[in-house]
Amino acid sequence: MRNTLRTAILAALFLAAAGCSQYDRDLMGEPEPKEPVNPTSTQPQPANEAAYEDTTMDVGMFHDLDGYGQWFERDPYGWVWRPTAVIDWQPFTRGHWIWTSYGWMWVDYDPWGWATSHYGYWYSDFTLGWVWVPDYTWSPVQCDWMMYGDYIGWSPVSPPGASYKEPWDGSKAWVWVPVRKFKQTDIGEYRATPKFKPGDDANIQRGAPALAEVERRGAGMFSTTSVTLDRRIVRDREFAKVKYPPDQQEIIAERRTVPIKSSAGGFSAPPSMSGGSADWNPPTTSVGPTQPAQQPSQPATGKSKGTSKPADSGKTTTKYKSQGAKKDAPKSKDDTPSSKKDKG
Repeated sequence: MRNTLRTAILAALFLAAAGCSQYDRDLMGEPEPKEPVNPTSTQPQPANEAAYEDTTMDVGMFHDLDGYGQWFERDPYGWVWRPTAVIDWQPFTRGHWIWTSYGWMWVDYDPWGWATSHYGYWYSDFTLGWVWVPDYTWSPVQCDWMMYGDYIGWSPVSPPGASYKEPWDGSKAWVWVPVRKFKQTDIGEYRATPKFKPGDDANIQRGAPALAEVERRGAGMFSTTSVTLDRRIVRDREFAKVKYPPDQQEIIAERRTVPIKSSAGGFSAPPSMSGGSADWNPPTTSVGPTQPAQQPSQPATGKSKGTSKPADSGKTTTKYKSQGAKKDAPKSKDDTPSSKKDKG
């Protein structure tokens, strides 16, 4: 009897609850389904994921540099390249100079020099050391020049909007040799920085030196080396590689930079290339291949800049420029600084 009564009570309660539930659905409508929880959505994403998935990196034939270094994104330039396969290195030290129909040309012993010596810009990054900013205007050499007394100096062309400090202010970007050593192979072995005298501005000459002046000061006679340009179209851009005559190819083969690999199989990052922003005046505006900007106007005095300009993001054609030096050009004193730091 008790069991029958208990069963009847439970049945009545169940029917009442079902009625209330149906009443709620009739009044409020069906509830919206909840979105499924993604167990991986709360996991932190790798910080450098965007760098590897970014499809905007289009450097054309410059991808040949991948085997000798690494690409990084750096404001305000976008993609920059850093060589990581050599020790105790800086631009325009492993090579020699020749005279061509384009003017002075740098013969680079580095296997990546076909690009970095004839295109783009170099700057000294605080954490990465020397890094190269791509550009698409070919030049026989991408460097700035200076003569002081019996010395010739050159430095990489800095990106638009930035500059190196002057050599008398302690800048290490400049490579100096005595004029009489200017014809030597592996010219970096003959580096010698002159002692600058305060107020001696009249002895400073900027711009590519005249061939006749270099020969007159004891460098020796330079014959005109015949070179040709191997032009190729890669991703709607024209790239050029210099083809040297056999005698120059032999010199390059004998002195070619040998990349150093780490024991793990990857390229090692030399500690001597880290840091190094003491002689660097960073840009104040956004520039670079991914963010084109106009080349700053030339000042009446001070350091002369290169003439390369970042290419447009669309279809481009390689432009070519030659050094301004002429075989019989006179000395130039037009671009001397108005003042100089009081340093010896």
